[in-house]
Amino acid sequence: MKKHTKRKHYNPHRAPIWRGNAMRAMARELREKSVAMLMADHGSEQRELLAYLAKLVGVGSEVAARLPVEKRNAHGLHHSLAIVVQMACDGDRWDSAWAAQLATAADLSADLLVENGDIAAQVFDGAHQLAARILAGTLRPDAIEPVAQEGALA
Repeated sequence: MKKHTKRKHYNPHRAPIWRGNAMRAMARELREKSVAMLMADHGSEQRELLAYLAKLVGVGSEVAARLPVEKRNAHGLHHSLAIVVQMACDGDRWDSAWAAQLATAADLSADLLVENGDIAAQVFDGAHQLAARILAGTLRPDAIEPVAQEGALA
């Protein structure tokens, strides 16, 4: 009788070429969204763009908060996330004065996501829920907690 050997099943999502394709797709989407941020009319409704930013910058902000102090920009990313939440609570109206800062925050967040995928995986659900609340129109201004200042008294 022939002994049945257990075979490893091929998982295409773990292949380096698939990861490379996923990274290129993410970079392409980020470029498209960055252009959309810079081209969006002031005061226009941008619910999908704000949800995208909430997810990406939310992950970046949480990842940065868990990194050593010298490797992060947690306060800047958290401030950008607070701006996104404020716009979403103000009827999803885009404020073009923040476009360049939000595009930079999205770029920094994407870099943090790529470099710290293990941490990003831990915080992704919270950022996804924040984006879902924006899309549903149920986001409240207190959806994110303020950042605790370094060295502040508790």
